[in-house]
Amino acid sequence: MAIDHSEVTMKKNLNIEFLKTFSIQGNRRNDFQIINTYRRFKMKKLMLVAAMVLGFAGMSFAQGGQTANTGALVKGNVVMAVGITETGTLDFGNIAVNSTPTPINPNSAAGIPLFTVTGAPSAQVYFTFGNTLSLTGPGTSLTFTPNLVGSNVAGNQSGATTVNSGNTNLVPLDATNGNYFVWLGGSVAAIPNGQTVGAYSGTFTLTVTYAGY
Repeated sequence: MAIDHSEVTMKKNLNIEFLKTFSIQGNRRNDFQIINTYRRFKMKKLMLVAAMVLGFAGMSFAQGGQTANTGALVKGNVVMAVGITETGTLDFGNIAVNSTPTPINPNSAAGIPLFTVTGAPSAQVYFTFGNTLSLTGPGTSLTFTPNLVGSNVAGNQSGATTVNSGNTNLVPLDATNGNYFVWLGGSVAAIPNGQTVGAYSGTFTLTVTYAGY
């Protein structure tokens, strides 16, 4: 059935009110044409709204998922392990009862213990050792007091300087080969009258440690 109107107006509220006016001036349109026109209009508006919603959602996701990062350098320098070897024996020989053994001078005595330290060139080290050592035997122990001197120059026994125990007494290893040399001398306390005769001995331990490694 044909509609003879001067104007047909249709409205649809999709959150926003859209107005579309279809004017029929001198031409006749049937109901089917009007309905199709309205459907196309409605579909376009729905697609526009959907695109806007998806756009806002994408913006929100991008803003909420924003991240930042940076990096830090991690590094290290591997050096050779510090080591120590020993040669020689500190021998006081025969000691008479009721006497005081002659001290052994580490700067001049021959054949005394020599400790050789090896490590990273120019590295600083420190030594630790006991202030005294008990020499055990058949009778009451004898007391040995160590006296050490050292140098980073091989063969420099006479020019070596005193080596003290503790981590505040640092010495440098040789800048070329990383060596340090320690000579051991010392003294034995007076032997009292009535001391049991026989052999007395003990093991002196010298420990070397890197400073700051």
